[in-house]
Amino acid sequence: MSLFSAEIIGLAPVERMVVRLARPTSGMGKASLLRQLGALIAKQHTRRVLSEKTSPDGGRWAPLKPDTVKRKGNANILVESGKMARSWSLAYGADNVRMRNTATSSRGKGVLYLPFHQFGTSKMVARVVMGFSARNEVEIHQVVNAWVHRLIGIAA
Repeated sequence: MSLFSAEIIGLAPVERMVVRLARPTSGMGKASLLRQLGALIAKQHTRRVLSEKTSPDGGRWAPLKPDTVKRKGNANILVESGKMARSWSLAYGADNVRMRNTATSSRGKGVLYLPFHQFGTSKMVARVVMGFSARNEVEIHQVVNAWVHRLIGIAA
């Protein structure tokens, strides 16, 4: 004979949510989330190059050297043609999304030039492009949270 018994009621909605999470329906599965995240991450990095002009840690990029401004005719950091800002390539795996920049130098022989900006050279200060800022992380969390809410059937 038990001295204590308890009945838990009202868990059917929670159980349905758990089942939905375990078996996502078409269009709402992990691939859908990865496509949304890939598009967002590419947009975030384009925004960083074209308008924010900051490293993921929030630090402002170093200004261009006077000789560079003279050669370019403007002081717009990391933008000459806009090619690098718009050359993000996304590759999706079963549980990941990878992004790389495919912009190549018109002066070289197909040399990818983002690494020179990302890490710097002996003649050029690094201007970190790749990475996630606090703002980027908030936006990523918002996408994931909205996806989970849709998946389990509750309003965001």
